[in-house]
Amino acid sequence: MQHNKNNTINLYLNSKQALKQLQGTSNCIFDFASLPIDDGEIFVSIQSAQIPGTFYNVDDINNLFNYSVGATNYQILIPQANYNVNSLLIYLQSIMTAQGFTITFDSTTNKYTFINTTSFIFKSSSNCFEILGFTEGQQFSSVANILTSNLVVNFFTIRNILIEISNLITYNKTSNPAENNPSILVSIPITTSQNSVLSYVNAFGVYEKIASVANFASLQVRLLDQDLDLLDLNGGNWSITLQLNY
Repeated sequence: MQHNKNNTINLYLNSKQALKQLQGTSNCIFDFASLPIDDGEIFVSIQSAQIPGTFYNVDDINNLFNYSVGATNYQILIPQANYNVNSLLIYLQSIMTAQGFTITFDSTTNKYTFINTTSFIFKSSSNCFEILGFTEGQQFSSVANILTSNLVVNFFTIRNILIEISNLITYNKTSNPAENNPSILVSIPITTSQNSVLSYVNAFGVYEKIASVANFASLQVRLLDQDLDLLDLNGGNWSITLQLNY
């Protein structure tokens, strides 16, 4: 969307300089109470962003593994870190060997296979199925004491970073009507490797018309992943240039 507004204010946001950090650096409050903006039509854009790739592909959103062997229930909380197919296999094998499991990975199909001497169940309450290659929210029972991933494994669990400013209500929508969030201003695809810096520039001059403004005196900026979960940057700091045209 383009605009014909002549007045411009750039807000240079740095999570280090936030008035408050809530739940880490991905949820920050800034104070811009003295902005000289009237109640007329306002357009907003994220002009640039620099976000460190300090998040993990396994965090507290996707590290729970519930399963049973025979009549005994087990739970694993996978330590939060960056994993690949081999490092996750090694970790799970170190825990699950005591319960009779052998785990293998087939690089031609990108699937894990779990084998036991007893029947076992992977429970739907687990939230780590994406990295194990199973459909989320379903229960899986072994057949002849063997269970192979029904999907390919996916360790690219953070695919987009969404920048949300809850005070600014736009006309944007998300694909999930149950979690529709009109305060998301931009979705940035992850195109860099872990532990590098993701840089975004508004190369096409995209602006959003603001439907309503809540309060610039307590401007809340959150960084979310593609599932609208709060991103955990593990203390990494980001910077954003927010432009207002009015």
